[in-house]
Amino acid sequence: MTEDANTTELDVSRLRDMLVGGARAVVENQGPLNRMNVFPVPDGDTGTNLAMTLTRMEAAMAEAGDCHTPGALADTAAQGALMGARGNSGVIMSQILRGFADGMDSQPALSPMELAQALISASDRAYQAVIKPVEGTILTVIKDAAGAALMRALDEDTTIRSVLDAALTQARETLARTPTMLEKLRKAGVVDAGGQGMVFFLEGMLKALLGQVPAFKRSYAATPSLDISEAEDLAFKYCTEVSFQAPPGALDAVRAALQHDTDSLVVVGAGEMVKVHVHTNHPDAVLAEALQHGDLLQVKVDNMALQHNEIISGQTQENGHSPDPGQELQPQGRTAVAAVANGPGLVRIFRDLGATIIIDGGQSMNPSTEDILNALRSAPEPELIILPNNGNIVMAAERAADMDGRPVRVVPTDNVPQGFAALMDFDPDASADELADRMLDSMDSVMVAEITQAVRNTNTNDLNIRENDYIAVIDGDVRANSADLFALLCSVCETFTDADLELITIYTGADMPDEQAQLLFDKLKDQYPDFEYETHRGDQPLYHFLISGE
Repeated sequence: MTEDANTTELDVSRLRDMLVGGARAVVENQGPLNRMNVFPVPDGDTGTNLAMTLTRMEAAMAEAGDCHTPGALADTAAQGALMGARGNSGVIMSQILRGFADGMDSQPALSPMELAQALISASDRAYQAVIKPVEGTILTVIKDAAGAALMRALDEDTTIRSVLDAALTQARETLARTPTMLEKLRKAGVVDAGGQGMVFFLEGMLKALLGQVPAFKRSYAATPSLDISEAEDLAFKYCTEVSFQAPPGALDAVRAALQHDTDSLVVVGAGEMVKVHVHTNHPDAVLAEALQHGDLLQVKVDNMALQHNEIISGQTQENGHSPDPGQELQPQGRTAVAAVANGPGLVRIFRDLGATIIIDGGQSMNPSTEDILNALRSAPEPELIILPNNGNIVMAAERAADMDGRPVRVVPTDNVPQGFAALMDFDPDASADELADRMLDSMDSVMVAEITQAVRNTNTNDLNIRENDYIAVIDGDVRANSADLFALLCSVCETFTDADLELITIYTGADMPDEQAQLLFDKLKDQYPDFEYETHRGDQPLYHFLISGE
């Protein structure tokens, strides 16, 4: 324990350590957080989203250099978290940090009471950010934690540690009660994942205050701005960023391997996560080095000479070639559509339907606010529509829309087939407001089934689900399960029959061979001949089939 543990003042240095400690605790526990999905689907991403959000927060604090007050540091942290926010949990965490910063003045240090008031402000901001707040989530955890901190701050003998202790103790108690507040948590036998992430964050903050978190090794370098006129003279064309899981001690090995024939090298470690930023002519070598140490979490490669982001902006033309260097894109109409998608077949269909911006992402790989904002900025049209195609991406899309500066509407599509349905009414010469109203009606006209396999045993919606069972998530609820894939598809068709649907469109996943898929389709047509069928290769990950009924 350090002598600072019983301090009555929280200065910039201590606050930085606490925020970094909180981020590290979440990063180290992202695996367990991912596994706390209410549904047993293989795309649990709360841990990844929170970890990536907070890693971006830490990077922002390091890149900003010295901040002279806790308020200035907290403001930098909040802005970094917002730009890196991924998924609903990441966006809410960024708003917690924004409220935390807004609750501070320009004083050089915080008293215990001022720390507690900043936590109250954090809770208030988080609730304001959610249109329909739900109790039994991260919102309740931070609200109760802040209230306990405030009550402890009223005591005469209070310290920074005692306020944080009170917040953490209450956060743990509230987290344990979340299954009594939300029936879906009780049935799944889990506590709220976002709330657990908040507890991990507070635990990390307290450990840092007590001196129990080793200092991070950092090697940040400012990324030089690119003069377009000098693009053709760049020594290194590809700005490459990769995040991956790695064992302790990997930082020095990665730095040593990448320091030759590169520029602007940044290697940052947080728990078991390593993030690399480097300018290189061989991004494949960077990825190969990362893969030697662990699993890839995120990859982004920008061709700086062509001002083209192969991963995020999706401006690559159908023939696979990029625009000429310096070429200024011309508006194709009044409004452009940005769609989030993952899978070559799905991307092609979105482009065929009129989406000119494809943002790489979807299940288990939610794009950040910054990713979405950068993609929007590649469009020359005066107005924009965003189709997130995943309920967990909607909040990040809304933050990006707020920051773009143009009229941008987010049509809250929960899945890819809803996105396709929305685009059926696309008219590039209509306004974003007009299109959004039409698209909302169109997306509600389809029933959607997502077919995957259960990752654990569970009971939900009166279904006894075994690990590796095939499950059908229909319009957001697990509605059927079976050990036999064809039997599950028949259950989906029965549901569609009961809903008087006539057309079934099936998008085949990356792990489903064409031959096996065709055999299943032929059997379905024999069993349910009254449907009209369309089939497409989607190549989406994790989900064997995406099925829409109209």
